[in-house]
Amino acid sequence: MANSLWERPDSVPFPSVWRRYEGTKKMPTGNIPKFSIEDLTEDYVEEVIEHMSSIFLRDETVCSTSKLSEDPVSLAEIQELWRKYAKQRVALVAFVDEEGGGRRRIAGVNMTGVAYKSEGSTLELFKGEALRKAILLLDYCDNLVDVFKKYNVNEYMTALGLSVGREFRGQGLGLELLKTRSDICRAVGLKLTVTLFTGVASQVQAERAGFELLAEVNYEDYKVDGEVVYPNTKTKSFKLMAMRIVMAASLWERPDYVSFPSVWRRYEGTEMTDGKIPKFSIEDLTEDYVEEVIEHMSNIFLKDETICGASKLSDDPVSLAEIQELWRKYAKQRVALVAFVDEEGGGRRRIAGANMTGVEYKGHGATLEMYKGKPLRNVIQLLEHIEGQVNVFEKYNVNEYMTALGLSVGREFRGQKLGLELLKARSDLGRSVGLKLTVTVFTAMASQIQAERAGFELLAEIDYKDYKVDGEVVYPNTKTKSFKLMALRIE
Repeated sequence: MANSLWERPDSVPFPSVWRRYEGTKKMPTGNIPKFSIEDLTEDYVEEVIEHMSSIFLRDETVCSTSKLSEDPVSLAEIQELWRKYAKQRVALVAFVDEEGGGRRRIAGVNMTGVAYKSEGSTLELFKGEALRKAILLLDYCDNLVDVFKKYNVNEYMTALGLSVGREFRGQGLGLELLKTRSDICRAVGLKLTVTLFTGVASQVQAERAGFELLAEVNYEDYKVDGEVVYPNTKTKSFKLMAMRIVMAASLWERPDYVSFPSVWRRYEGTEMTDGKIPKFSIEDLTEDYVEEVIEHMSNIFLKDETICGASKLSDDPVSLAEIQELWRKYAKQRVALVAFVDEEGGGRRRIAGANMTGVEYKGHGATLEMYKGKPLRNVIQLLEHIEGQVNVFEKYNVNEYMTALGLSVGREFRGQKLGLELLKARSDLGRSVGLKLTVTVFTAMASQIQAERAGFELLAEIDYKDYKVDGEVVYPNTKTKSFKLMALRIE
């Protein structure tokens, strides 16, 4: 349970907005709701407790079966426990994003806190019979698996209630609240989250969010003094589940045994208009060429690529600065690729193309809130939308993969199949550094064809005309019909 020992690091702003999310279906009003998942602040604690008391306690399997909300002592005690969780400043609340001032509408809550290795049972702290039954069940599950030993941690994020307002159920908000745990845990330095999920809906959401099963007990088999404690439940069993939190992307390092820089592929093109046949060298992007590659990407990729070109991202100073900084971060991972023209003479080498590749992690979560420029936010939102269609970590059984934010070939070298060779070079690089998968959203027909020829398989495809935000097509009049999420196993 929560106590006062753990403190949120001062380096993590409070309050923070961890995730923005658009629902999956229209409300009776005809609008698709939007939500903002944030830190629970003191001025909303009592409203959240009211939400939990009137909704969670009546709908959750264990609390509803024991009629906890009708036991005045238990009700007062669990409300005080929620207040203690709130003081740890890791509890999450989902607000409805809507116009106008005043008090914000609460759509959902996850009452998260921090559990400790040395904490022990808290059963004797409580007097209410219904709450004592719930605590006894939690203690029972905690004793089934020593999570501190299993995951080698001294503390983890726990929770005492995941709730979504009845009118917002079916919008996927419970899943988003669970995913948000990764965002906040990563920021505050917690490497694990563990929860007892008592209802089938939350169990399914937890699995989709990346939780693994630690223990499962049928309600009919859970007895105290020979009697089933929670009979006639709609859910068959309760499940103790956990999710490792993969920390920030900067933790990944290229293995020391892989030479840097390396030449991954040499390639000879076809005859150009000047009668010469160009030769290319596909290599690691080194620090001394980062700014030139960023200039190339800014002047060519941003203007020619489907969604960046359509949104005129390069004309938006904020978005331009943000994507350039993002490319610099990718370059620091030392897996970005650049294609040089092989030609005689010294001096600076000519850049023929680039693939801004990096590493994506399981549990990394959404990054939309990191950016302020509208065109870039639109791009990130599209990427997160299609990436949300397939859990590639689960599908391919990996914890990380090579991703990319831009494949570009200089205009004079198009038709030389250099884009295809850059994609093929990912396998050479990935194999050497130990990455078993590469996944990318391909937004244009040319790159989609090249990806297919390079061996990528289709994971998801969405027509541009069907991709809408607030009911409007975001990228109308594109020359390419659809954008595709594609993956390549690296053998």
